[in-house]
Amino acid sequence: MEVLFDHLARAAAKVGTQRLRSPSATSPSAVYRQLPDDALNQALWQLGELQRATEALSAVIAGEMLTRDEGRADVTLRRIRGLTRASGDTVERLLRVGTVVAETEQAIDAAATFDEAQPLWRERGVMDAAPSADEEGDTPLGSQPVQLPWAAPVALAVVAGELSAETAGVILRGLAPAVERADVRELQAAAESLVLAATEHTPEWLERQASKICWRLSSPVSVAGRVREGREYRLSLVRP
Repeated sequence: MEVLFDHLARAAAKVGTQRLRSPSATSPSAVYRQLPDDALNQALWQLGELQRATEALSAVIAGEMLTRDEGRADVTLRRIRGLTRASGDTVERLLRVGTVVAETEQAIDAAATFDEAQPLWRERGVMDAAPSADEEGDTPLGSQPVQLPWAAPVALAVVAGELSAETAGVILRGLAPAVERADVRELQAAAESLVLAATEHTPEWLERQASKICWRLSSPVSVAGRVREGREYRLSLVRP
């Protein structure tokens, strides 16, 4: 959560400096008319970062509201819409993303020790973690492996400020039809591959790719084979 707040504060501060440099200006348009092209491009990029961070933080808050409303989605949807005056699609997306963030956080909090849970937030994309042993080789009392939900890669990327709520919603909606047919490992691998691809592709491209992945997950191939294919695809995204 602190990552999102810090990201939001930095982006807002950078955008605000453009106004401070021209205190005599009477309107935002007058400020930006004075900027050269490179500064204008930078300002728009910073605003994009601010918007993504705001949406991501809104999704996290939406998930917390759902928890406090005891899982009554209809109540939470009305509550969010009344507060934000956003469209129904936007509110549903915020709640969908916020829900997977809350589920992932609950899974991580299920770890018995603080030391075990923290690395999962610091290292996005971790799918599971074994409990650490003490000097005698025994695991801490009550500790257990952290079994993260299939959408954990998306949730961790949102909290890290690496993925907007809009893009996260596209990935979640695109993979949702395969939830009942695919293994959790397959879905985690698919979600991670789309999170990695999101840095270089549009939401429209991600939506098409998610549909292709859903079709692949429905084919009569072994779970191990599909997980291997997903791993190879992720590696292909980062190879030069």
